[in-house]
Amino acid sequence: MNIYIKSFNRPFYLDRCIRSIKFNISNYTNIIILDDGTLSKYIKKLEEIHPDVKWISSGADDNKFELLRNEQFEEIKRKYIEPAEFWFNELLNENGDYFLLLEDDVWLVQSLNLELIKHNLINNNCVILKFWWNILEQPLESEKIIYLPNNNEVNYFSSSLCDLSNIGIFWIVAFAIYRKDFWLNNFKKVKRMGDEQTQFLNAFKFIREHRECSFAKTNIRFIHQGWAVPGRSTPEYYDKGLKQHLFMDALNESWYNDEIDIMQNYPFDFEETYLVPILGKHLSEELINVWLDWKKNDVIYSY
Repeated sequence: MNIYIKSFNRPFYLDRCIRSIKFNISNYTNIIILDDGTLSKYIKKLEEIHPDVKWISSGADDNKFELLRNEQFEEIKRKYIEPAEFWFNELLNENGDYFLLLEDDVWLVQSLNLELIKHNLINNNCVILKFWWNILEQPLESEKIIYLPNNNEVNYFSSSLCDLSNIGIFWIVAFAIYRKDFWLNNFKKVKRMGDEQTQFLNAFKFIREHRECSFAKTNIRFIHQGWAVPGRSTPEYYDKGLKQHLFMDALNESWYNDEIDIMQNYPFDFEETYLVPILGKHLSEELINVWLDWKKNDVIYSY
């Protein structure tokens, strides 16, 4: 089974993600980066650290991030392929029936044999195994439980349990093992990154038409997500005064210069008390306070 990682110029997190895969996951085929504009010097360093990792580029060059630095969001849309289209085109060419899809700001925290779990998913006609879920989701009683070698559980649910009120339990944008036809179905006609409504409706239609399939999630989180910078480079964050590229530049350069312990505080995110002095070498106290306010008020931790 292949492991895909969607990435955009966050090598300090991507390095951690790749290391966590190698430490926790066995019997995968390839680690493949779906890259949408990581700066070339960072890619070169990552290739030196992880020569076995494969890279697929959307065609975005170093100028894409330079446009972000200048807050030219419309020019980015005009010049470069929409990330959702890039992801769809590449996963359309995936040879296997299943793949694991991650993003560069997450990392594995539990061990898993992908070949073993793949056979189990096939035997249960399962279209998705979620490694992450919202803690506010209403729990459902699983119809079947399998126990993994480390005593963790995979809980299976029938698609007949799904309706519009609880579809979030059965679907997620990433952080899961997907059956290829289910993921492609969810992303068809998605025109832009963040269009979750289209994915939501596509997933619901698929479930109604495939009542024989099942859905699964692990009994505990198999991944944690990082919030050192916002997850998307969109104007909404800049309108708050949180200029994302400044924080990305600061942390990326610190990583590039070997000034960051990539696994600090693993399995959790980097501690704020660890990052503040690093950011302080590059950014003003005022900017760091904006960042701290965002972390306090907008970021919901759910470890």
